[in-house]
Amino acid sequence: MERDEQEAGMLEGDEVFATAAAAVRADATDEDAWDQLEDLAAASQRPDEVGELYREILDRKLAPDAAALVGQRAVQFHEEWFREDSPNLVAVLQRVLAIDPSASEWAFQRLTVVFTVGERWDELLALYDREIAAAVDEHRRGSLLEEAAQTAKDFAGAPERAASYLQQLLPLRRGDKQLVSNLERLLERQERYADLVELWRDQLPSAKDERREVRQRI
Repeated sequence: MERDEQEAGMLEGDEVFATAAAAVRADATDEDAWDQLEDLAAASQRPDEVGELYREILDRKLAPDAAALVGQRAVQFHEEWFREDSPNLVAVLQRVLAIDPSASEWAFQRLTVVFTVGERWDELLALYDREIAAAVDEHRRGSLLEEAAQTAKDFAGAPERAASYLQQLLPLRRGDKQLVSNLERLLERQERYADLVELWRDQLPSAKDERREVRQRI
């Protein structure tokens, strides 16, 4: 008798899940249906099906409001149920970054934490590269280049990439002597003398005495 009741309850839960899943497939912004699905996941301790459904919906071409809503809910659900370094959480965050411009900062920050904690430096720098290429705001682009350079130099053991980021940062930080000094040191250590000379030429000051000093260094 008890077993029959359990089986009946499972069948009823499956029916409720199927109905709610059909609802979000028809309208991704149906929050009542998403709430129902998450409640079922908690009651049955079966989060995988709901996580898979979130990822299925995110893979669609969504309207901006739907992308924002589903993206935030999907990330929160995966963070609640799965490990911080879960491949599915990483996939959700990367997809959210791709489809929802409004999520660029918070989703990016979460990914940087995941990759940093896991010491996944190549993936972290690739993430910075994508965000730098997509950045339209000059201030944000400068901040990203600065962070990427520090990560490449101090953690990833990639001084050549650090120098590349600083070279891209130079036009955004005219007159920043500390930036020039940091780039000089990196280029000298890598024996990139042609790049070093080019840097000095680009930094030639207007005053005659200072120009003479820089030319002597060259």
